[in-house]
Parts: sequence; C-alpha cells; structure tokens
Amino acid sequence: MKGLLSASAPACLLAVTVSGCYWLASYQDLTSGLGDSGPAADALTVDQDGPLADGGAPVDAAVDSPAAEGPFCPPDAGPLVYCMDFDGVDAASLGVGTSQASAGIVSVSPPSSLKVSLYGTGSSGSYFVQLPIQPTTSRLQFDFFPVALGQWVTTLSITLFQTSTQINQNLNAVVSPTGQFQVQEYFSLPDGGNEQNGHAAFGPDGGTSLGAWHHVVLSLTVDDSTQQYLSSMSVDGQVIEQDQPLSLTWSQGNANLGIGVTYSGGGGPEVYFDNVRADFGL
Repeated sequence: MKGLLSASAPACLLAVTVSGCYWLASYQDLTSGLGDSGPAADALTVDQDGPLADGGAPVDAAVDSPAAEGPFCPPDAGPLVYCMDFDGVDAASLGVGTSQASAGIVSVSPPSSLKVSLYGTGSSGSYFVQLPIQPTTSRLQFDFFPVALGQWVTTLSITLFQTSTQINQNLNAVVSPTGQFQVQEYFSLPDGGNEQNGHAAFGPDGGTSLGAWHHVVLSLTVDDSTQQYLSSMSVDGQVIEQDQPLSLTWSQGNANLGIGVTYSGGGGPEVYFDNVRADFGL
C-alpha cells in the first residue's frame, strides 16, 4: 500500500483475565455488569469540537452521550461480548506493554482512558486479550482521540489464530499521518515473515480532527462453512468500507484482540482510547 509501513504483529498473544474490568472468567458468559457508569458505545455521539485540558488531554466535555447512565456493558449485552472502559482499572492488571512508547490509564474521558505516546519506529503500547472461541463474525468498536499523528499508526486489531498453520491473521484499524482510516490485513507467519494487504484509506468527510473523539467500528466475517471472508469499517457513522472481500487466504481461528497501538511507523503520535467493545458471533 502506498506510504504504508509494515505493521509488526506480536508473535504470541497474552491471555488476560482482569478483576475490576469488563471480563468474566467464565467463557460461557463474556459479559459483565461490573464497573462505573459510562456512555453505551452504541449510543455514542461525538463532539467534533471537544476542548482540551492543559497538556493536550481530552476533558469531560469532549464526549457527549445522550444515553442514560449505567454500566458500559449492561448485563443483557449478550453472551459473547468483551468490554473495557478503563474506569477504575490498573494498567498493570491489563498487562499493558510498551516498546519505545509510554502507555497508561489516565483520568480523562470521563473518567478514564488509555493514553499511548510513541517515540520511535516500530513503537507500540498495547495489551492483548485471548479468547477460546472461533467466531464467524467479530465486531470491534472503540473511541479514538488523536492529540498528534504525523505517522502511520496501527490501532486496535481483531486476530484469528489458526492453530494448524500457526498463523496470526490480523485485521487492523490503521490511521494515516493525515488522519485517514484504513483496514489492513496482516498475517504473521511462523517463520517470522508476513503477508499483508492494505485496503484503500478514506476520510471521514472533513478529516479526522485532532483534539476530538472519533467512534470507530471494525467488522470481520470469516466463515469457512459459507466461504464468506469480509471486512467493514465506519468512522463517526460514515462507512469507510462495507463487506469488502478479503484478499489474503483467511480461515477461522481462535479470537484475540489487540487494544491500544500495536505498531507505529515512527515517533510523535499521542492518542487516547476509550469504550472498547467487541461482539462475537459463532
């Protein structure tokens, strides 16, 4: 892809079980009603002109939700849901790791969000969630607040690990130096190599505003029984791509999530994440 730097996916993903966040130890029910009040992700509206606090941090007014207060992931969200709003959570309990970067949970984006600052090429600040399910559909949504960009940044990802081939099949949400969004297919191969295909990068209309929250939805369909292999993305409700056929040779596998910045093409970007939710269908 023109201008796209290779995104290096981790060779292995870490299993995460967290107390105090939206994760249940029972894999038969991945929904939790624990945690503080926060806006429901499906009802989120974005204030494009949200102000910054001193030091460039988003303040409470940056996100305006009409939803009634309640748990970010309500008890009836469904049996195959992962949610995280970073409220009342210690970054160490999530297993947040960094390389040429700093990352931590900070008291902004009411009341907390994950902040990642990147210092060099190949830098990252993220954590990984490993799930013992092989979904046919995956829908990952999150809120993204860029303070500075200027480099290609690979943000959240859906990964399907193929046990027979030992291949990590990643669908990445990538942001360009100018704030365009792109879906990227990235396979991490067991011999250390990779295969990748970057889809066309687009808007949203008016560009991605620095200093404002944006709501991103990334969807993946990998269904071996129907031979459907598709991706979709929307940003602030605008469709970037819809049911785009995947180019690499995908197959069903164990679901994993990469949350934060899993790769940056260089130093300089500073971004925040909040209200992460993943819904899976078997």
